[in-house]
Amino acid sequence: MSPNYLELYRHVEDLPLIAQVTQSRAGSDLFHSLLDSHPEVLQQPGSFDYVAFWKAIPNSISTRLLGRYLTCAGETDKLQLAKFESSLNTSERWHQLGITRNQSFSVDIDKFEEHFQGFMEHALDEPLSRRLFLAYHCAYAVASGMNLSECKVIFFHLHTPEQLSEFCKLISVDSVILNRRHPASGVASQIDHDIRKLEQGERAAGTLAGTYFLKRESALSLGSHLTNLPLRCVWLENLHERPELEMRDIAAFLGISFLPLMMESTWGGLLWWGDAQSGQDLQGVSPARGMRLRTESFGIHTAGEIAIYERLCVQKKLGLPPELFTQNRRSWLAYFLVNLSPTTYEKRILQLELRSARPFTALLKVCLKSFFFYLKRVSNESRVLMGFRS
Repeated sequence: MSPNYLELYRHVEDLPLIAQVTQSRAGSDLFHSLLDSHPEVLQQPGSFDYVAFWKAIPNSISTRLLGRYLTCAGETDKLQLAKFESSLNTSERWHQLGITRNQSFSVDIDKFEEHFQGFMEHALDEPLSRRLFLAYHCAYAVASGMNLSECKVIFFHLHTPEQLSEFCKLISVDSVILNRRHPASGVASQIDHDIRKLEQGERAAGTLAGTYFLKRESALSLGSHLTNLPLRCVWLENLHERPELEMRDIAAFLGISFLPLMMESTWGGLLWWGDAQSGQDLQGVSPARGMRLRTESFGIHTAGEIAIYERLCVQKKLGLPPELFTQNRRSWLAYFLVNLSPTTYEKRILQLELRSARPFTALLKVCLKSFFFYLKRVSNESRVLMGFRS
């Protein structure tokens, strides 16, 4: 028996829409996984670049084919297809779910397409961008066995803040969840993440010096991407150190009931143990992990180097504790000289890049790229440092 598409669609179109965006390495997947099993939250697992998807839809595509297009984002996005067959997403370890760590979830694509077509046919008075978005969520929920009539909110993991303003033009958004993390810890996590990728034979994005520069710029320009919508920041440290208090507050913000299952990480209703890059099994939130986020030595690079960057580049604009920085002439000169020195992770990344670069032209390219990012960092941090003196 087919569901009452019109009745269910009318219910869903009146629900508030919450968009989730994040700063780098701020636990956005962890946070989303805590909401995965909630019966009052209409969502689909993982993030989805709906703006890019909307722009890529062929003009001549029929409504009938849109459902198939959504299952694979135009047959180019393996991660989108993994939402229907999770074993395809090995990077997030969606093939190792459940208590036994050998389970995966699946959603019948034929049923999804059937339900998608049914919802699209009963929502003809909506703009196509919103109709497509809501029909996609409705069809995915029904095909996966969710009771749509119990849903109280739509939760969408957009992920990148840069997409938020454009996404709001396509879809009416009611509130925003922003995942954040202490800047020094976030930069350290990104660097360690990239080093592991290099050591595993994968190419990291640029050099680590470039990573630092780009992530810092992203953090400082974050405000320009946020709208005037109600905003709730979710700090990763708070999520670990006081999980129940934080999730109760989140439940109130979303307008849903707090349930104990909000303390467990799941995808498709199955326990999730963290992504492949974590190198260990991580389930849910943990006060011990929260403390490590604040006190860790940041792996290959020293905590002192990160602390200097935090003082010079982030503290002033983000309002971090002022006692981390002193403005007397001697300390200012010391920081300036330290800024000129290659950092531990700049030297380490150059070593890793040179190890894998062949032939001579590749070696030359690596050296020039590393030197370019070194100069860019020194120039950028020096300007910030001069600002502290003014």
